[in-house]
Amino acid sequence: MSVVAALFGDDPVAVSTTLKAVRRQVYGPVRIVIVGRGAGVRTLGEKVGVSVVPSSAQAVAGLTGEETHAWFLRAGAQPRANALHSLVQEAERAGAAIAGSKLVKTDDPTRLLAVGVATDVFVEPYFGIDEDEIDHGQYDVVRDVAAVSDVSLLIRRDLVRGLRGLDSMMTLGTAAIDICQRARLRGARVVVIPSSEVAFPAQQLTPETWHEEAGRIRAMIKAYSWLTLLWAIPLRFLIGVIDSIVAPFTGRWPVFRFIFAWIWVAATSPSLFAARRNARIGHVARDDDLFRFQLNGSVRLRYLGRNLASGLRRRFDYDSGIDLVSVGRDLSQPVIVSAVVVLGFLLASTRELWSSGFPVARFSLPLPESGWDTVAAYAGGWNPAGFGSIEQLPPFFALVGIVQEALFDDPARTAAVLILTSFVLGIVGFVRLGRGIGMELLPAVAGGVVLVAGPASRAIGDAGAISTIIGIGIFPWAVRVVIAQWPRARRYQVGRMAGVVFTLGLLGIASPLLLPVVVVVVLLAVIAGAARWSATLIGGLGAVLALGALFPWLARTDLVDFFQAGDAFWDPGVVLLIAVVLAAVAALLAAPPILAPVAIWGSLVGGLAGLLARTHALGFGREIAYVALVAVAFGSALIVAAVFDALRRVGT
Repeated sequence: MSVVAALFGDDPVAVSTTLKAVRRQVYGPVRIVIVGRGAGVRTLGEKVGVSVVPSSAQAVAGLTGEETHAWFLRAGAQPRANALHSLVQEAERAGAAIAGSKLVKTDDPTRLLAVGVATDVFVEPYFGIDEDEIDHGQYDVVRDVAAVSDVSLLIRRDLVRGLRGLDSMMTLGTAAIDICQRARLRGARVVVIPSSEVAFPAQQLTPETWHEEAGRIRAMIKAYSWLTLLWAIPLRFLIGVIDSIVAPFTGRWPVFRFIFAWIWVAATSPSLFAARRNARIGHVARDDDLFRFQLNGSVRLRYLGRNLASGLRRRFDYDSGIDLVSVGRDLSQPVIVSAVVVLGFLLASTRELWSSGFPVARFSLPLPESGWDTVAAYAGGWNPAGFGSIEQLPPFFALVGIVQEALFDDPARTAAVLILTSFVLGIVGFVRLGRGIGMELLPAVAGGVVLVAGPASRAIGDAGAISTIIGIGIFPWAVRVVIAQWPRARRYQVGRMAGVVFTLGLLGIASPLLLPVVVVVVLLAVIAGAARWSATLIGGLGAVLALGALFPWLARTDLVDFFQAGDAFWDPGVVLLIAVVLAAVAALLAAPPILAPVAIWGSLVGGLAGLLARTHALGFGREIAYVALVAVAFGSALIVAAVFDALRRVGT
């Protein structure tokens, strides 16, 4: 038998490590190919004389009739010298079409990582290995498994060609499980070979990303019958909702991963159903044959329950009951104190909305009784305001209609939920942004409160500019996703850009003029030294692509009239103005070195936006004034956070 080794990865160092280990095999492959897109990988391939292809499909298409097997390896894997020999020998003896290796930790080969992969019906992987479990040979038997890891996977050439290779729209880990499931549908046997040992970094084994979760949903839809999907898909969605709600209590925040995963699955549904047809053609196994190798229940809920239980155990002493000292220490932590203060502030500031909704005053009108009527009016038709206007409604009403329909068509509840959600998003988003640029937790929380409830935000609220209030909550997230460090891997770059467009699209739906404001705010961050120049390009491109979310409003609205409509003039008062100036000066003088660019950034944003909010005489309308006030609120939040951080460090 002859084997082709395919090394997957874009990191030249990791690929080089695996390449050296493959070349030390006692049963060497007849050919080695690198699957990667990075320039560094191509350079490495030219240097060592190994061909480089950009996709697994090309690697599979290049298999010849004389080559009997393909050995897929993830970059960073270090197979023992006899790993390939054991795979080939034992797979042939067992009559298996797919075989995988036992995985151990790179830094301590006596510790196990995985001996095959089990899954639940939702394609969540489960390794069944205790943390730091020592390898005593307790799993050293060739056995059938639900799947094997992509770290080391041997597959027959005829099978991988028939299955059309790995699914290029999935991450490697999920693609390996997917191809194992599709092989079982064809009647193939999947086994793990413990005598084939591969070392791998533990922290890289199962990355938890939205792309990983989306791939698992895709694998479910490809493999199962419609009858199984009828109950499995709703349960999978429900489990994701439960995880998004409960996981923050264990220190995880999977909600955005959950949202992006389902959006991606919906967006790629044409290719998904084509892949499903290919996977189900000629299948000889039923869903029951897949279930035999799967765990009962949900792996996600199992991990969630275990994490919650371990957290509770740390709070109890089984001999004397509750450890009050530990509980008191935890309750006094800054994160707990901040959460309690923020929660009390939110409940107090929105108390009237929960009973009476938005005030019917100035530019704030009661929401229509039907959410779908609002969405239909936005798409084109009769204006629900009751005046028979054919003027195009702003994009915000489409969002309001969808939320209102989800909340059982209760306008008052919709208004309250939107405002409260905006406040929560604004504070949490500013905290995430602040932590990423060097702020401590409490100063970041203080800045978040100023963002959503400072004088500038209160001026917007007093004017009844509801959509702009929602935009305040999304604004720090938009800035954060634009200035965050750009990933190196191509697939993560695509995901990041999708996140930029999605977040800016939501911001534009809330308030279209906030799109150029984000770009300008990011440019000022670059000038102040708080972000890289590439962030301006990312923000500008994202804002242009996000314009698609503003149709049909953008095509049917006279933008000049929109910019000039209405009157708004911000008059903050002399006392407030002096206080802001003093705070800015204090931030510039006293901010620690890591936050000096942040203080400069906040001063530039707040100063320029404050001037823009007072330029009604130049012909600017209320929408310009409102978005200028959002920028004032953001700049003020940066200044306050920098001042608080400087005060916190006094005497330390």
